[in-house]
Amino acid sequence: MIKLLHEALMIPTKNLNLILPLTIFSLLSSSLLFLFNYLSITPILFSISINLHVFRSTGIINTDTTKHAILISSIKHSIKQLFLFESIFLLISFIIFSFIHTSILHSSSLTYLAKQPTLQDLLTKIKKSWKRPLTTQLIVSMLNLSFMFSVVFILGLCFLISINGSFIILVFGVAIAFLLLYLYIHLSLTCSMAVVISALEEGYRGTSVVISRAAELIKERKKEGLVISMVNALATFGYYGTYTYSTLYVPQITYSPLANGLIFVNVSTVLSMMVLCGYIVFYYECKRSHGDEEMAMKGQQLGDIFLEISHL
Repeated sequence: MIKLLHEALMIPTKNLNLILPLTIFSLLSSSLLFLFNYLSITPILFSISINLHVFRSTGIINTDTTKHAILISSIKHSIKQLFLFESIFLLISFIIFSFIHTSILHSSSLTYLAKQPTLQDLLTKIKKSWKRPLTTQLIVSMLNLSFMFSVVFILGLCFLISINGSFIILVFGVAIAFLLLYLYIHLSLTCSMAVVISALEEGYRGTSVVISRAAELIKERKKEGLVISMVNALATFGYYGTYTYSTLYVPQITYSPLANGLIFVNVSTVLSMMVLCGYIVFYYECKRSHGDEEMAMKGQQLGDIFLEISHL
């Protein structure tokens, strides 16, 4: 397990000529998307906040109904604008990050196999395979969001019921949420490997076929994969939870919410790149377990390298 994590961390250092421009592009894309979203929705949220404050302060009784109608109309219009901008933002973000993730998977794969591809080689591979990972990532994202909404909904519902009811209901809800989280870790492993397979293996078409292939591939090393998924899930929840808590209750790194947000999205981007590198290493370890000759040779080479290091 330690060997796997070490290899994942070392991948970016083995081909800086390719990984470094890709990292810069990823960070630049994340920053520009965040700026687009921040500058687009901040005035809208401010307008909604002001209108709601005016609506509450004027009161509903004995006030000019025309003024209230104008305020309500303005709030509805702002909400529609917010929904439109966020829909555009999510669509653009998904397409760009799908391209970035596919690029990272291909570059990490080639680097792990001790190849030194050029940027042109990488673009050629992406051009041939971009449709499969795009479709797979879309379905995987929908599955992940469904699970997360289920956990939040069950916890929230049980919490609301327990306010005027029994504490046992809240405990039951928490137990169900943990069960769903356990299932999510299993699902996350299979789905993550499905994304890797959809990008790297041309012989599998259709999301259901790719997911079946992923489930079959990880069967013999599922315990290691679950550890990776659990570490990924804990790191993600911990990072997002810490950022949310610090945003609300702790003095920020800078006095600018925009700067704090940029720091957050860039760190998140780097973490996601490292996670993808980890899944690439795990993917090839699974292939080696299934008797892949190329991976057996790779494993022997890595074993020799670690043996040499141990004798230093």
